[in-house]
Amino acid sequence: MDFTHQVEQQRIPILLEPRSMVVLQGESRYHWTHGIAARKTDLYQGQKYSRKRRVSLTFRKTILV
Repeated sequence: MDFTHQVEQQRIPILLEPRSMVVLQGESRYHWTHGIAARKTDLYQGQKYSRKRRVSLTFRKTILV
Protein backbone atom coordinates (compact mmCIF):
# COMPACT_ATOMS: atom_id res chain seq x y z
CA MET A 1 0.00 0.00 0.00
CA ASP A 2 1.29 3.45 -0.85
CA PHE A 3 0.55 6.48 1.31
CA THR A 4 0.98 9.96 -0.24
CA HIS A 5 0.86 13.21 1.74
CA GLN A 6 -1.59 15.59 0.06
CA VAL A 7 0.45 18.77 0.64
CA GLU A 8 4.10 17.64 0.70
CA GLN A 9 3.68 14.95 -2.02
CA GLN A 10 5.74 12.57 0.11
CA ARG A 11 5.20 8.88 -0.80
CA ILE A 12 5.65 6.06 1.72
CA PRO A 13 5.25 2.40 0.65
CA ILE A 14 4.05 -0.07 3.32
CA LEU A 15 4.16 -3.86 2.97
CA LEU A 16 0.83 -5.41 4.00
CA GLU A 17 1.15 -9.02 5.06
CA PRO A 18 -1.66 -11.50 4.28
CA ARG A 19 -4.66 -11.11 6.63
CA SER A 20 -3.40 -7.76 7.89
CA MET A 21 -5.63 -4.88 8.93
CA VAL A 22 -5.06 -1.14 8.61
CA VAL A 23 -6.93 1.38 10.77
CA LEU A 24 -6.68 4.98 9.57
CA GLN A 25 -7.48 7.80 11.96
CA GLY A 26 -6.32 11.34 12.63
CA GLU A 27 -3.66 12.71 10.28
CA SER A 28 -3.25 9.41 8.39
CA ARG A 29 -6.93 9.49 7.46
CA TYR A 30 -7.36 13.17 6.64
CA HIS A 31 -4.00 14.33 5.24
CA TRP A 32 -2.73 11.23 3.44
CA THR A 33 -4.18 9.35 0.48
CA HIS A 34 -3.66 5.62 0.13
CA GLY A 35 -3.93 3.01 -2.57
CA ILE A 36 -2.67 -0.31 -3.89
CA ALA A 37 -1.31 -0.20 -7.45
CA ALA A 38 -2.31 -2.99 -9.84
CA ARG A 39 0.72 -5.22 -10.44
CA LYS A 40 1.75 -8.87 -10.02
CA THR A 41 4.86 -8.35 -7.86
CA ASP A 42 6.21 -5.82 -5.38
CA LEU A 43 9.78 -4.82 -4.60
CA TYR A 44 10.01 -3.84 -0.93
CA GLN A 45 13.32 -3.15 0.82
CA GLY A 46 15.20 -5.01 -1.92
CA GLN A 47 13.06 -8.17 -1.74
CA LYS A 48 10.58 -9.30 -4.40
CA TYR A 49 7.08 -10.38 -3.30
CA SER A 50 4.54 -12.12 -5.55
CA ARG A 51 0.99 -10.94 -5.13
CA LYS A 52 -1.93 -13.25 -4.63
CA ARG A 53 -5.67 -12.70 -4.54
CA ARG A 54 -6.76 -10.11 -1.99
CA VAL A 55 -10.07 -9.01 -0.56
CA SER A 56 -10.53 -5.48 0.72
CA LEU A 57 -13.23 -4.56 3.24
CA THR A 58 -13.89 -0.97 4.25
CA PHE A 59 -15.67 0.02 7.45
CA ARG A 60 -16.30 3.75 7.78
CA LYS A 61 -17.17 3.63 11.46
CA THR A 62 -15.78 1.18 13.99
CA ILE A 63 -15.60 0.86 17.74
CA LEU A 64 -12.01 0.75 18.96
CA VAL A 65 -11.45 -0.86 22.32
